[in-house]
Amino acid sequence: MEFQQETRLEMILSEIIISILVKALEKSTTTKGPKGYKLSYLIYALIAMQVEKIQTVKDLVLNLKKNPVLRYFCGFEVLGRVPSEATFSRLITKLKESEGLKKLFHALILKAKDLDIIDGTTVAIDATKLDAFEAPIPKSKITDDGTNPNWGKKKDTHGNDVKWYGWKLHILCDIKSELPLDIL
Repeated sequence: MEFQQETRLEMILSEIIISILVKALEKSTTTKGPKGYKLSYLIYALIAMQVEKIQTVKDLVLNLKKNPVLRYFCGFEVLGRVPSEATFSRLITKLKESEGLKKLFHALILKAKDLDIIDGTTVAIDATKLDAFEAPIPKSKITDDGTNPNWGKKKDTHGNDVKWYGWKLHILCDIKSELPLDIL
């Protein structure tokens, strides 16, 4: 595998500063990694899930079981066991609770700026709907604290109403690279 051309997944994993996430997770938990797995391997697997467009954690586990190359790229033993769905679910919960993803995002922005990928002189701000993955509830029963999904409505380019249950995501983008600079 060392003599093969570098894959898209390898290129992405080599650029991500995984230590930022590992440090943030180690501060928020007493264990080094769920069920004896290294945190970095679990994080690499979650990143691989996004890069390879794997839809669910269940599918990720199945892919890791079937694909020794994917296991190798994520750091797991090629012929060894792989983490369970529950292990990944616990990690996702810990990632949500920590500030690690936000720190990693900002570190990648600074790295892209240093490499002149991001110009930063001209930016655009836009908003988009972000659907919730839970069942909609009546507006009268919603606690409007910004953390719970809510009902939203806006007009599309043709003047039609677009309604959704979820959040409104505001994105600040660099015009030159079209990369996000901040997400609110």
